[in-house]
Amino acid sequence: LNSKGEPLSGGFISLQSEGEFSGMGKGGPIMGDGRFEIDAVAPGTYTLFAQDMTRGGFDEDGPAPEAASQVVTVEGEDLNVTVTMTPGSTARGRVIVEGGDAAAIASRNLRLMSFPVQMVSMRSMPGRGKVGPDLTFEMQGLRGRQVINAQMLPEGYWVKDVRVSGQPALDGFDFGDGRSFTNVDVVISARPTGLTGTVTMPTGGTAGDYAVVLFP
Repeated sequence: LNSKGEPLSGGFISLQSEGEFSGMGKGGPIMGDGRFEIDAVAPGTYTLFAQDMTRGGFDEDGPAPEAASQVVTVEGEDLNVTVTMTPGSTARGRVIVEGGDAAAIASRNLRLMSFPVQMVSMRSMPGRGKVGPDLTFEMQGLRGRQVINAQMLPEGYWVKDVRVSGQPALDGFDFGDGRSFTNVDVVISARPTGLTGTVTMPTGGTAGDYAVVLFP
C-alpha cells in the first residue's frame, strides 16, 4: 500500500537475509494491484524492502519515491504480508560556500543526494533535493542513518561539513522516517586541506627517501 493506504500500482520488492551481500537476495515486481509473491524462501529472519518505481526516479523533479522496509520471520509456512510505504523524512536548509565563488555555485543547479551509511540494498533509492539560486534546499525521501553529498560540484570543490541543527552529520545522521528537519547546513569548500609531518625510521632517524600516500 502507498502512504494513503491505496494499493501500489507498480514497484519492486526484495527480500534480504541479515549479512547478505548488498544487492543480492530474492525479489520481483509489484503488480498493478499492489500484490507481490516471493517463492521458495528458506526459514529465517529477513528484511523486506518495497520501492515505488512509478514516479520520481533518481534525478527527476517532483516528490521522491515512497519506500518501506520491515522485518519478517519465515518458519516454514506461507506468509501474507501487508507493507505500507512512507515518503520518508524531509530536510530543509542552506548551502554555505567557504573560500570560493558562491555565485558560481548558485548557478550550477546543484543536487543533493543522501545515501545509507550501510548500503543494505542496492535497490534503495536515495533521498534527493535541488539547491536553489539562493543556495537554499529541500531534500525528500531520507530514511534512517544517511550521508548527504553534493552532485555536480565544480572541480576543486568538496563537501567539507554537514550539520543538522548544529549537530555534526558529515559521516551520517539518523533522519528516521516521516520527520522534518529545518536547520541543515551543507558546507562546500574550495580550500584544499594540507597535511604536514615527519616520517621517522625505527632507529629514530628521519627518513629521506619515502613517499606518503593518503587514502580516504
